[in-house]
Amino acid sequence: MPAPRPSPDEYDPRRWAALVVTMAATVMDLIDGTVLQVALPSLRGELHASSAQLEWTMAGYTLAFAAGMITSSRLGDRYGRLRVFQGGLAAFVVTSVLTGLATGPAMLVVTRIAQGASAFADGAAGTVHAPHRAPSDSPRCTPP
Repeated sequence: MPAPRPSPDEYDPRRWAALVVTMAATVMDLIDGTVLQVALPSLRGELHASSAQLEWTMAGYTLAFAAGMITSSRLGDRYGRLRVFQGGLAAFVVTSVLTGLATGPAMLVVTRIAQGASAFADGAAGTVHAPHRAPSDSPRCTPP
């Protein structure tokens, strides 16, 4: 039998842990969205990327991130925010590794777009719905 859930007015240390994890993922997404700007000059030289490819590297991440915010929120409502958050975080780590291993500008653009798509999943599922509580009788509301 699961442990009784504390009322919303009671202190629950899991809330603080969830906040720290969610905010760490959000900061990771935001830093990753801007860190590439520092590396653009070396990417131009090492990967022989054109200006258009470098622009798509930056804009593709932001575009995929922004376009997926609503979708991710809806997926969180449908399948559970924790599940979508964990899947998005795992996909973000995998796409980050693939982005770091990119051998050419085309691979870099594609992996950055995939990285932006996975970033919206962990960011939106965690932060967009953080202040909202599901009804206590909801099956998605029970702790894992």
